[in-house]
Amino acid sequence: MRNIELFNLSVAEILGECYESFPKRISIKESDIAYKVLEYYDDSVSDDVIVFVEQLFDISSSTIEWLEQAGYIWVGGRDHKDFYRVTLSSKGLELLNLIPDSLNTKDTLGSSFIKSAKTASKETVLSSIKVFLSEGAKLALS
Repeated sequence: MRNIELFNLSVAEILGECYESFPKRISIKESDIAYKVLEYYDDSVSDDVIVFVEQLFDISSSTIEWLEQAGYIWVGGRDHKDFYRVTLSSKGLELLNLIPDSLNTKDTLGSSFIKSAKTASKETVLSSIKVFLSEGAKLALS
């Protein structure tokens, strides 16, 4: 289950960066995403931080690939673990502009992802990601 949590936090960080920069295409490094996700675990990481960070690197890269294949982002190119000319797809932008009733907030999903590790709790970010992915699944079925 930990991989799912790390995936969800990676999704929030990646989409937050894309939303904040939209429509500009940006570069995303797997290491940047991994270290941002690590911030959610300030003191709770066990003694084996190196293994945890390596896991985060793998999940970050795989998450970017998954977001592209799922149609949430467009990636213009890639060099090893760096992704270039990344931007939100129309589907990703539409979903990030939602203001879901279930989250009891006036912020869009995109705005909540921009805040992410800076101010939001891990639980808040995870709840937002669940809503985002659920709405994305509904869009795919319609």
